[in-house]
Amino acid sequence: MDEKFAGMTVNERLYSENLEDKYFNAIKEGNIVRMIFILMRIDLKEESIVDILKKHNLYSDTFEV
Repeated sequence: MDEKFAGMTVNERLYSENLEDKYFNAIKEGNIVRMIFILMRIDLKEESIVDILKKHNLYSDTFEV
């Protein structure tokens, strides 16, 4: 993990990188690829990204992160 994100929540990470609007627009649009790209930019691990996609009902077992 990048040290600058240590101890930060996802929302704090998004805010610190000025990505919150882009991320929430991607959710609204159901743009999975954009969501994953943004979540990777804030240094989330694959399992965390999968959990977030599942939370938003955007995950499929046939989809790979």
